[in-house]
Amino acid sequence: GKTSLVRRFVENRFSHDYRATIGLNILSHSYEFYGNSIIYSLWDVGAQKFFARFRKTYYLGAQAAFMVFDLTNKQTFENIKEWYKELEDFIDGREIPLIVIGNKIDLVDERVVSYQDGVKLVNELTTKPNIKVSYIETSALTGENVEDAFTLIAYHYISKSKEDEEEKLKMDLLDELNSILKERKVIGENLDSLLTLTIISENEFWSPGLQILSEINNLNECEKIKDAREEKLYKFSNGVTLKNYLYHNFEVSGTDGAFCIFDARDKEHINPEWMNVVVKIINEIEENKVVLIGIRVSDKSDWSQLMEEFNVNELLEKKMVSLLFFKIGVEYRLEIYDQLKVMLNTIKYL
Repeated sequence: GKTSLVRRFVENRFSHDYRATIGLNILSHSYEFYGNSIIYSLWDVGAQKFFARFRKTYYLGAQAAFMVFDLTNKQTFENIKEWYKELEDFIDGREIPLIVIGNKIDLVDERVVSYQDGVKLVNELTTKPNIKVSYIETSALTGENVEDAFTLIAYHYISKSKEDEEEKLKMDLLDELNSILKERKVIGENLDSLLTLTIISENEFWSPGLQILSEINNLNECEKIKDAREEKLYKFSNGVTLKNYLYHNFEVSGTDGAFCIFDARDKEHINPEWMNVVVKIINEIEENKVVLIGIRVSDKSDWSQLMEEFNVNELLEKKMVSLLFFKIGVEYRLEIYDQLKVMLNTIKYL
């Protein structure tokens, strides 16, 4: 039923003229998924035993996989474990999403595999660490749940892609951090605090800067000197010191870089308190240091207007401080990783 499912999704039609797939059929299809343009390259692989030695080539480039069985044929259901083992053997340990599909739910009176059986099988397969498995039932004949199956694989693929992207950004940020620490050790700076970063938040419940910077230092021992609601002070064994304050009570003296976030998603104008915070940071931070300001915005936000209201040019003319503003959208973690790297890079060369 896999070929019928592919045709239903790509061409929205069903053929009663069944012919087993010999070798490989490749179809492409574009699909919009929550603002993401997904282009499916669907490799419909022949299941015959004599074709097994060729299949490894097709598995190697796979970014996601479907396995289809016939709900009216117990043997096809039992074969899923064999197909899973072949997939696992051929993808060389890569992590890919897998959707197991029970097809022909329209044949209610003929089905011999229950929904519970399908879920149980998937739970057994999910114990493997590198392949994330989901289960769905479809009808290629009526089209029921077919689009949902492909939407599900898109969701898992996008989630996995974002995880991979975040991991790469995390490693890039860590490399930038280690570069600064290595350089400062060489020139003999105080090993107790080679790099001090200050994060200023609106409340104690959402401080992604502190979270991300703590995560990339998590292989080092951390001494939480202060861990109160309004003030946190974490010292790591690699020489990094992180400070976290709230808007109304902070200090930035002695810091190498200050990072602050304002939430303007439902605002036409900046909050006057924000301007006070920025002015205080610029006035109190030492020269040749870096200030990074993130502004959370929505599609309706007027970025130019917000930037005009953050007019601190006169202050910056009097003091040598690198002030960087950046937008924060839906993918805030990825954006913050990227901008923190810019901040560290600026610190390194000042």
